[in-house]
Amino acid sequence: MIPESMKYVYRIMVDFYEKLEEEFENEGRSGCGFHLKKANQLKTMANGYMQEAKWLKEKYTATFDEYMENALVTSGYYSVSAMTFSRMGSVANLDAFEWLSSNPKIRVASEKIGRFTDDISTYEEQAVEGINIMLSDAWKDMNQELMRPHSCPFPLLMRIFNPCRVVDVFYRYQDCYTHPEFLKEHIVSLFIEDIPI
Repeated sequence: MIPESMKYVYRIMVDFYEKLEEEFENEGRSGCGFHLKKANQLKTMANGYMQEAKWLKEKYTATFDEYMENALVTSGYYSVSAMTFSRMGSVANLDAFEWLSSNPKIRVASEKIGRFTDDISTYEEQAVEGINIMLSDAWKDMNQELMRPHSCPFPLLMRIFNPCRVVDVFYRYQDCYTHPEFLKEHIVSLFIEDIPI
């Protein structure tokens, strides 16, 4: 049963996915809507956040494996990847969505990069070293997956890769999400200063 406060949001989401499914049908990409809904794990993500809240309330320290299982779901990167696939036209066919839902190495690497890069400032100093090793391994996996031949078209692989690049800029040296003023130099270099040729 959906709480009354969430019914409005739920209805918007249902309408949104129905429209996307209709678009997919019109584009000859039937079946993609199912995978997009599967990837948009709102219920699973909400349960993941509830699990984190429960751990906090009970002052429970999750094991690393418990944390990992939950953290990769709540990273939201599967949903983001699937949503970007949905806007790629015929290159993102049913095979591409099925490939994405098969938990490919590049998707898992993106989930790790997204979650750990965002969370690293909250870890104890000893854990940071271990997390940095895991991040390095995830970047290696990401790059290896981009370099090898794939059944998935390269433009779709880039849709998985690009959010990781953004999160790296946001969190590499400081938390630019919380303190956007640290991004000023990047914004100026992208949109104001000319690139010398």
